[in-house]
Amino acid sequence: MKLLGDRVASSVAQPAASKSDQADGKKGKVLGCRFSENLNNPADPVTVAKHALTGPEDIDHLGASYVVAQHFVINWEQINAMSEDQIEDLIGRKTDDTIIPNRDTRSHIKSARQQDEQGNTKTVLRLGLPYGRAASVNNENKAVPGTTAADERGIYFAGFVKSAAILENIMNNQVGSVPGYMNDRLFNNVKSNLGGLFYIPSVPDLGLEREPGYANDFSKLERGDWTRFPGVDWSRLDRHFDKASDNGLMFYNHKNYLYRMATLPQAEKEKCHAPTTRILSLLENAFSLWQDNWYIDRKQEEIAGDIRDYLSAYAGTDKPDNIMAESVMVRKGWATRLSLHLFASDEYGFRGR
Repeated sequence: MKLLGDRVASSVAQPAASKSDQADGKKGKVLGCRFSENLNNPADPVTVAKHALTGPEDIDHLGASYVVAQHFVINWEQINAMSEDQIEDLIGRKTDDTIIPNRDTRSHIKSARQQDEQGNTKTVLRLGLPYGRAASVNNENKAVPGTTAADERGIYFAGFVKSAAILENIMNNQVGSVPGYMNDRLFNNVKSNLGGLFYIPSVPDLGLEREPGYANDFSKLERGDWTRFPGVDWSRLDRHFDKASDNGLMFYNHKNYLYRMATLPQAEKEKCHAPTTRILSLLENAFSLWQDNWYIDRKQEEIAGDIRDYLSAYAGTDKPDNIMAESVMVRKGWATRLSLHLFASDEYGFRGR
């Protein structure tokens, strides 16, 4: 706002509705204060840079981003006609924020997940805020059973990614392939009446580095203070997953681990032998694969042959001549080794699919 100066005619700010147990409202809720928002957001600098900012794939616009912004209106007459179980199936998550595995493949959180050609989930930095109050809340004559004062008018949504193609693929999956029908069941009960897809220029795009009054101040990072990175409050991105052991060395979830390892002061990084940025990026991939098991039914095909069939096809020179004459431990070792080869192959269900 300061950079725009007097070019902004006016602005309006509205506190977000929240079912929070914290005074600062960090655990905001949407859809009648039922569900936490942004649970799957990247929560650390490495993951944000990897998924939300344009990288070397478009070197001329390094550091830029794309955002889809939508103004959603909720059809509370339809929502409140559902049972709580039906509403949970609609979203794909229970109201205590645990995931419902495979109850409905058209749920919102499953329809909004897409993988790249390697099978890695395309993570989106999502921001959603409830606004207003449902019209039926103040109209006793039109209020349907289930109406509460927590029912918002709708949701402001913004999703940031490094490529417009990612957003288009996700939206195509939500819309579905059948004209006139929505694949994402939530979109049968909400509608967007305003929004668009926008390009967010990088600093070089805008030429800001040449402006005399512009400067990125990284001095706080040298002291290990990541709470106010220029333009970002990282502690809010990690707000849903901040539990760890008392000594801070045992992590209870991967998002908090990635956040802590990426934002440690340099002295602590050396003391703890923190992973490099490259290793943290690879770990984020591994954690993502594990988490996807909650969203994608990956039923493995049955193994067709036995150990002798796969050993005969093994190209190494260290295999035994007669595996069945070896000890149980040796056979077990070879079975494990050959199984890993099989599970990692394209022929045997790429990443379990």
